[in-house]
This record gives sequence, C-alpha cells and structure tokens, in this order.
Amino acid sequence: MFEPRKNSETNTIPKVTFSFWDSISYWICNVISIIYSFVLYHVISLNQLTYLFHLTENS
Repeated sequence: MFEPRKNSETNTIPKVTFSFWDSISYWICNVISIIYSFVLYHVISLNQLTYLFHLTENS
C-alpha cells in the first residue's frame, strides 16, 4: 500500500520541477526581450535627440 504511493510521488515531482523550470525559462526570455526592446527604443530615441540637437546647434 505504501510502495505505490511513494512511486507515484516520485513520478509527479519531476513534472512539477519541469513545469517550474519551463515557466522560469519562459519568464526569463520575456524579460530579456522586454529589456532588449526597451534598450533598443532608448538608443534610437537618444540618436534622434542628438541628431535634432545637432540640427538646431548648426542653424
């Protein structure tokens, strides 16, 4: 009676850890993509700002 229960517990634990790591890797990928797009957006806007600044400075 005790053995099958123990066996089923060891079977469910890897599934839980797998889904846990799966969600963590998914979350990390999302954060990385958000940070990447955020940085990219700011680099582009900074370039535009410096470009506009140079335009106004020259004229």
